[in-house]
Amino acid sequence: MEIYSKRLLLASLDDSPVKKGEVIFEKNTAGMYSVDIPADGLYEIIAVGGGGGCGQMALGGLQYTIAVSASGGSGAVIRGVFRISAGTLSIIIGALGKSATISTAGTAASADGGATSVGLLCQVGGGGRGKAGWGNPVVQQGGAAGLVVSYDKNALVSSSIISNGNSGTFNRWYTGNRDGSVSTAVVQSPYPPYGSGSAGSATTRYSGGASFTNSPGSAGYVKIIYYGK
Repeated sequence: MEIYSKRLLLASLDDSPVKKGEVIFEKNTAGMYSVDIPADGLYEIIAVGGGGGCGQMALGGLQYTIAVSASGGSGAVIRGVFRISAGTLSIIIGALGKSATISTAGTAASADGGATSVGLLCQVGGGGRGKAGWGNPVVQQGGAAGLVVSYDKNALVSSSIISNGNSGTFNRWYTGNRDGSVSTAVVQSPYPPYGSGSAGSATTRYSGGASFTNSPGSAGYVKIIYYGK
């Protein structure tokens, strides 16, 4: 009877609802989700905010040509091990901000990247939108870096990344009656390829034509891995 009881005890100890290293949740598509945490314990969380959109402008005429490309900033990142109780967590994955182009006067209506959050455990901001437009002075501004908004210091056991994102850049062509082209590169987050800011190129022609290419960034990301008791 004693041997039988020990076997039952060992069997119950091995019968865990989740195994160490098991991925509980992983997505890089913007939206709202919920995840069931199967057991009290330690879980690694990787959370990345969405990348910002790119703003581009190109204007051409017989007296001037101007082109601006302004890349979006990248999302902030938290990668750490948290102590979490069993239950349901609400998750929001930030969207990639919309890029926009204009070939007439105005400001490209690009959009910021969306924030990403995992319950009340952590929240990271998305990258800011790149801005480009015609004005006095010309609008030319890379997107702001996404910011680490908050994290539960009482639940955090250890961390490998707690970092704001990276700022976007801009490039400009402005001269007389000549064709011109400018470009910027995709701005990577501290946890690539997720949360990258969009970029592209703008070409202007003195005849009045304009053309654009876009290099899209990426939405946010969340991954949750069971680490053990």
